Amino acid sequence: MAAGAVFVALGSDTAGSLRIPAQACGVTAWKPTHGAVPTAGAMPLAPSLDSVGLLARSARDIRLVEPVLRGTAAAPSRSPFPAPSRLAVLSDALAEAEAPVRAACAEGVEAIAACGPSIDKRAGLAAIDALSAPLFLVLQAEAAAVNRGLDLAAGDPTLARRLAKGNDIGPEQLAAARTVLTDALPSFLDTVFGSADALLLPVMPIRTPMVAEADPASPAFRAAALYRLSAYTRFVNALGLPAVAVPVGGDDRGMPVALQIVGRPGTDAGLLDLAAAMQARTGWHRRRPAELTNLPSPLLSSPLVERGT
Repeated sequence: MAAGAVFVALGSDTAGSLRIPAQACGVTAWKPTHGAVPTAGAMPLAPSLDSVGLLARSARDIRLVEPVLRGTAAAPSRSPFPAPSRLAVLSDALAEAEAPVRAACAEGVEAIAACGPSIDKRAGLAAIDALSAPLFLVLQAEAAAVNRGLDLAAGDPTLARRLAKGNDIGPEQLAAARTVLTDALPSFLDTVFGSADALLLPVMPIRTPMVAEADPASPAFRAAALYRLSAYTRFVNALGLPAVAVPVGGDDRGMPVALQIVGRPGTDAGLLDLAAAMQARTGWHRRRPAELTNLPSPLLSSPLVERGT
């Protein structure tokens, strides 16, 4: 997708696996409201958290294709929810992000503000962090259950260890964690969203890492970095919310940074419309990695190719 070899790409997202690659590759991603897109035919990881969504150059491109995933129409669907007009920046999430991420996301917030919505600031990290423990419990238990009997971990000690954690979680413990997540949604909407239609926060609190830092097989692997990749994304899956990740420039190393627009359940089309309005005013989503700008692409003509910094 980043190279321009395809127009749109399918992906699954259980704790951020659409939005995190979107930041790392400088493209746009849509993680749907849980259950809005059928997952039949997709290999499950944790069904309570899994969503199937899209990666594309822009939100406009996603809007052209998302009805196909929904199985509803051959044209972009009309949302019963308009593009969000009241937004809230999670100021504590922004403050806790690394400085280059914070700076790029602040520019993204300004670009969204230029589209007309009102933007307030509020705290949300405490509520987000409180969802991590029950989410990981559900993820580990369901991953072990749905993959039991499949020889996925053969020859992969890291995967074997991860699945083994889920085998130790009993049904009562799993049911209790699911209940915590279900019960958390009304409170989160009331206290964190408040009067806002959508939240704005970085996709990741850290700069896009090098591959070796996130590869358990590499000597440069850092478990803390891997954990931090999803620190700002997994709560979305825990609550079944929709989200769109949009490029907002680069960090001090020239690596892409993305901003996350998180909405209330069912507001997917409105989020995409807001992202498309922002991207109509900006050029961040047109940038391609410098190493790829000289590769031929049938989809991106040279006027659209910009070298990011």
